[in-house]
Amino acid sequence: MGKANKRRACPAVGREISSAECGENRHSAYACPAECPHNPFAREHYSRLLELEHELDGKTVGWLLREAPDQGVLEREIQRAMAAKSGHATHAFFSWRLFFARDAAGATCAERWERAGFPGLANDERVFLRAKMRTRVALLEIHRVIDADQVEAVDLLAPGEPPRRIVDRGLAARAGRFEGYVAWCYPLPHFWRMSGTAIKLPEMGGFSPDEIVGEIARQLGAPAEGEAAGRWRAENFVRIDEALTATAHERRRRMLTGIDAQWGVATYALEAPPAGIRKKLGREPAVADDELSDKERAEGFSAAWVWLDDPAAHHAGTLPAGGRAVVGRVLLGNTSCRIEAMGAARLARLRSGFEARLGSLVKFTSERRDDLGVRMALEEPVAAAGLVPPRLLEKIDQLSLMSSRVRLPVAEGAPDEMIAGLRRESLKAFPDETIPALGGRTPREAAADAALRPALLRLVKSRMRSLDAENLRTGGTDDINWLVRELGLVELDFPPPPRRATVSVDLPDEDAIDDEDETADAFPAVDPTRPKADPLPDAPLSLEEAGVRMDAALAGFDTAAAAMDELEASGSELLDVADRITADHLAEEDFQFLITFLLHAWFTLVPVGRRAPVLSEDAMCAALVKEIEAVPRWLSGGSKEMINGITAGCRQPALIQILVAEIFEGATKAPKVMRPPPESLPVLIAVVKVVVNELHDALRR
Repeated sequence: MGKANKRRACPAVGREISSAECGENRHSAYACPAECPHNPFAREHYSRLLELEHELDGKTVGWLLREAPDQGVLEREIQRAMAAKSGHATHAFFSWRLFFARDAAGATCAERWERAGFPGLANDERVFLRAKMRTRVALLEIHRVIDADQVEAVDLLAPGEPPRRIVDRGLAARAGRFEGYVAWCYPLPHFWRMSGTAIKLPEMGGFSPDEIVGEIARQLGAPAEGEAAGRWRAENFVRIDEALTATAHERRRRMLTGIDAQWGVATYALEAPPAGIRKKLGREPAVADDELSDKERAEGFSAAWVWLDDPAAHHAGTLPAGGRAVVGRVLLGNTSCRIEAMGAARLARLRSGFEARLGSLVKFTSERRDDLGVRMALEEPVAAAGLVPPRLLEKIDQLSLMSSRVRLPVAEGAPDEMIAGLRRESLKAFPDETIPALGGRTPREAAADAALRPALLRLVKSRMRSLDAENLRTGGTDDINWLVRELGLVELDFPPPPRRATVSVDLPDEDAIDDEDETADAFPAVDPTRPKADPLPDAPLSLEEAGVRMDAALAGFDTAAAAMDELEASGSELLDVADRITADHLAEEDFQFLITFLLHAWFTLVPVGRRAPVLSEDAMCAALVKEIEAVPRWLSGGSKEMINGITAGCRQPALIQILVAEIFEGATKAPKVMRPPPESLPVLIAVVKVVVNELHDALRR
């Protein structure tokens, strides 16, 4: 490398410096600007930052295991934390032990490491660890989703602090405006990071995120404020999650118990021909034609209608413009008629109206009811004693189950588009509707009333959260800011999230956001007490050595699934990384064929029971491009030239020869539907070569 390439312009000190001076001083002695191309903490170098974090976390846990005076106790605690099978529990345990738990002298594990001079850490790692030592549990309220990597949020537990820019792809992919998250956060030189997992706050009626978390903390016995409260949140992160979940379930249980969700059915015998019933109902303005289901036709019914509510009935905020509420349905058979409604009150009204209009044409014969609300309430988990704050059981939404009929425009778009249009019409009416939660005042009136404005802000925030979640689910771009501006709610006027890949918002574990997109999820999801894999010998393995190691490694697995379970248990990201770097080169079925040979390569070099070495995805991606570019050269000669081309540059040439032979044999003997096409074989070989080289390098780092 030439002398010029070893020096670089440094904007922090205004002169040329060596790469060594840069690496030893950036962000410690020198205040590096974000735009410096050699700054690993700049957003543009985020992937490099994740790799740095991954390596640092491994060293940090290693220091904890070596330095802890109670190693036996520590290992048992680790096993318990990991046995919970919870990202919350694992990350919270390591964060507490490293950054919060103090010894008799008042120092944390990380502080003891710092006092020792951070042995084993380079400058960038020391800068990173000092940032992580400022980790705290925050209550984030999202204000903006800036792009695919960044959000802007405020910490409601730190009033008065400015909004912070958080770089986190997982959060940016799913967050909506004014959603609340209890999250581990720490500041890096140019932005904040979210660490580990976060708890998404459930909707709780008229309670704001800070009220929800405040009540949970009081219920669990937290100190009122200050440093002690921050330490308590770190120590009790999992209990906070349990209490939030229990409170949400108990609120839902009480809501379900309180709703009128009796499914009622009344049956009438016909005292007149069916044609007479049809004629009578056809003249009723409160009745509209409806469609029969296949099941209803099989039961012998020939016609169906919906019974509509009085147009003058008041359903403020619950119906689209021009809509009419449905009271229930009427089903007509040859000898009987059935009416059905959701809710005891609606069934009584439907029976009254039906009997008044049909009179002697029908005769009541039976009625049955099924309380769906009580049945669903019984399915809700019973909260453990002491977890649920009584105050958060106030203001429980009273759900009203109701369907409606509205005239849709003809041929104006797909159903989803028409529904979105109806939703927009409903929002247009919102400013001038009387709202019970606003004391019977309208939003327009509440916006000008200092006493009612906070309740209005909570109400509109809830609508913004719902709209952003719906856009995320459907890929839509509807916005509500016109309403915010019309009501003068300037404190809520943040731009909507950019269009993003659609995400289901109905996941069972919706309350948890993981750093699953990050290659460096903070702290291990694998038992850190597993020993590291031994370094490879200086010389490459011979054919005999590679064969013996492969046979010994694979002898312990009865199935490929068992090998994949061990791969996951080791903490390996091999298959995920390989899947990503081959996305543009291999079809899904070809990648499935490849997995067997990736497993063979892995366990030949990484013995069973050892901790996975860290792979560099960026290096593998770049290497694969070069290997694929070289394919035409080693295909242009005979078989000998091909083998020479494949093994050229391979750190383990004997192992790659064995794997290539396996690939060709598998491509010949596999069932026809599983065989990769001939043109895919060179790419498969290139991927395996890249993996072998990266494993070799990782085990020697």
